[in-house]
Amino acid sequence: MSEPNSIPLGELKVLLAEDYWVNRKVALKMLERMGIHAKSVENGAEVLEILQQESFDLILMDCQMPVMDGFEATRSIRESEGDSEHHVPIVAMTAYTSGREREEAKEAGMTGWLEKPILMDALEEVIREACGLS
Repeated sequence: MSEPNSIPLGELKVLLAEDYWVNRKVALKMLERMGIHAKSVENGAEVLEILQQESFDLILMDCQMPVMDGFEATRSIRESEGDSEHHVPIVAMTAYTSGREREEAKEAGMTGWLEKPILMDALEEVIREACGLS
């Protein structure tokens, strides 16, 4: 069993991919309350663009977005990571709770799951789990 990281939440670089401005604003405010400064984008294509310039410790990925959804963006990220040892944790965010969507998230390479509406405690828990924080 690996040792948990002792990185404070506030030192994490988080990318939030969410197309709906209200959800984006709420999630960013929650992250801010945890001391996390996050960047946000509105679709999966923008996720891929920003990843060409920056790296992140965690991606919070809405599953249903225009232009490119979270599943397709995640598959593309995983493909680009290839066999490298570093795979950025990607947490699926969705209002849909079907088993099929959870399975699709897992198949795409997502490493966590967060149901909307997002609750502060659930958000912190999934971040800690995905990043291996104690």
